[in-house]
Amino acid sequence: MPKIVLSSPNIKSRALKELANELSSRLGYRVYRVTPDRVRRRINVGFHRGLDKITQLRAFVEKGVHCPALLLSSGMLGVCLAGLLSSGN
Repeated sequence: MPKIVLSSPNIKSRALKELANELSSRLGYRVYRVTPDRVRRRINVGFHRGLDKITQLRAFVEKGVHCPALLLSSGMLGVCLAGLLSSGN
């Protein structure tokens, strides 16, 4: 049975390393980090470059994923926290 590998142009990524370690512990075998040209006959899980937060938020909202509101200024933080505190009662 082919094993899983994580492929990314940046195999030194800390997030990629943490993901590989967690998958290794859950799957029971070492999950390697490789560049896309080294996948060969293994199951490839692609790990692409990160996006900025605004692009991620827009994609989440478009797909209907529940996510926190975007705060563009520190003045909005008080309003957001007050709403959270009042809804918890």
